[in-house]
Amino acid sequence: MDRKELKQLLESHFAVEQMFSITPTFNRGFLRIVNSSRLNRLAEAVKLGAVLRQIKRWEERMWLGWTIMVLARRG
Repeated sequence: MDRKELKQLLESHFAVEQMFSITPTFNRGFLRIVNSSRLNRLAEAVKLGAVLRQIKRWEERMWLGWTIMVLARRG
């Protein structure tokens, strides 16, 4: 299910206020390297963890997360 289908399903009973994705996970390509646990440990060791957290937030804003979160009000 993608975000458009989820929103259509919820809109009949709820007023959707926010939708966003979380938990970006990759198993191929460049983002696999950026999100690897080894790189995360190394970045934390050299005090670059904030940079990787910013990249993760960017991935979530670009809808690259595996989980869709919804904030809705019953209406």
